Amino acid sequence: MTILFVIIAVIALSIALHLLWAWRNIHKNPHVEPAHIAIPDTEPYLSQLISEISNIAGVNSPALFVCRAQLPNAFVVATIMRAEIFVTDELLEAANDRQDRLNYLIRVICHEIAHLKNKDSIRLGLLTYIANLAGFLKLRMVENKCNQLITKIEQRAHLTADQLFEEVTLLLDENR
Repeated sequence: MTILFVIIAVIALSIALHLLWAWRNIHKNPHVEPAHIAIPDTEPYLSQLISEISNIAGVNSPALFVCRAQLPNAFVVATIMRAEIFVTDELLEAANDRQDRLNYLIRVICHEIAHLKNKDSIRLGLLTYIANLAGFLKLRMVENKCNQLITKIEQRAHLTADQLFEEVTLLLDENR
């Protein structure tokens, strides 16, 4: 029993240290820039939008970063100290190409802030890490279970984002 506890503690500590290392190093990636540098014309508007959505959600407003990537994507990283939203340049480009570009961006931001409201960041990070490790080690049952849990978290964030989106669009309609 004691050996099992020690093994679990060592695994948990190594995962936590690896996630901390990844969080610290994401800003050293040459493909990640603060939004005020990457998109200086749009950053004030997006930051204001993030601030308003965060206020509605009852969470602290996260910092905004832009990543150069080949796929449209967004994700949030939250630690005890602060939260950060990362959007890819491809996501911004995809939004620009859409007729509903503002609603598209609002929905994406609402989804990421929903993860903050639901306190999903650490859970998602751990589950993703374990799922990837299990996939590498060919532990399909563990990988599948983690992916099922990740899907549930994403579904809950989607429901929360829908509620946030409704509140944000009402607020925007009132201000027009």
